[in-house]
Amino acid sequence: MSAEIIIFAIVVAFAAATVQSVTGFGFSLTLVPLLAVAWEPKAAVPVSLLLGLATNIALLTQVRGQVTMRRLPGLYLGLIIGIPLGVLFLERVDADTLQITVGVVVFAATALLYFQPSIDVGHD
Repeated sequence: MSAEIIIFAIVVAFAAATVQSVTGFGFSLTLVPLLAVAWEPKAAVPVSLLLGLATNIALLTQVRGQVTMRRLPGLYLGLIIGIPLGVLFLERVDADTLQITVGVVVFAATALLYFQPSIDVGHD
């Protein structure tokens, strides 16, 4: 891997972290499509998950007292179901299909956020 690609990946990761710090989410939605330009999508997805995990653990130490505990079981259930399915999908699809899937997911997430931008945070 060339120095230019490594520098590109660092800049993209910094930009994705900036997006997450401003909006509260979007790290992987920013990082994966941009990394997939220079890397294989099958490498971009796990790197995104590991970097996202690191940034979220750092964030958790800061907001620990503000977490609504009754929301966690649903999040963990999604995690327990989603990770094995995601790993299975990542292992079984070719790079072109994965790149198309990433594009469709990013487009769908963008459309969803555009058409449903408000979130009622007052009622946990």
